[in-house]
Amino acid sequence: AGGYFLSLLSYNTLDHLSVSIASSPIGESAAESVVSQLLTPGKGDLAALAIGALGPCVTAPIFEEILYRGFLLPALVRFMPLRLALPVHAALFGLHHQSLRGLLPLSALGLIWGMLYVASGNLLVPILVHAMWNSR
Repeated sequence: AGGYFLSLLSYNTLDHLSVSIASSPIGESAAESVVSQLLTPGKGDLAALAIGALGPCVTAPIFEEILYRGFLLPALVRFMPLRLALPVHAALFGLHHQSLRGLLPLSALGLIWGMLYVASGNLLVPILVHAMWNSR
């Protein structure tokens, strides 16, 4: 629960900062609008709602956490100290989401979820926090 609340606090703070820095629609991702459309289907389309919820709330957290915390972070630690590998992997996580406006807050989430993984030694911890985050 603490990881989720820390995620919420840092994301909201940095999102407000990002809005003031890059308030241009240029940095917005087409993928974000697709996800928004899937999560808010029209005319009570339950199949679209189920598919829309499954991707961002279940499969994305699993695959992204395996990729970034399970694979990339340990690989980076082989070549650099953890204190450098954490922000590098977090920045790559933020860049992966292809939103200029979301770069800072999403990188902060990547950093927090990376620290949760390092502290717990269990990939399930950031997977669950990520799933809770995407389900909000």
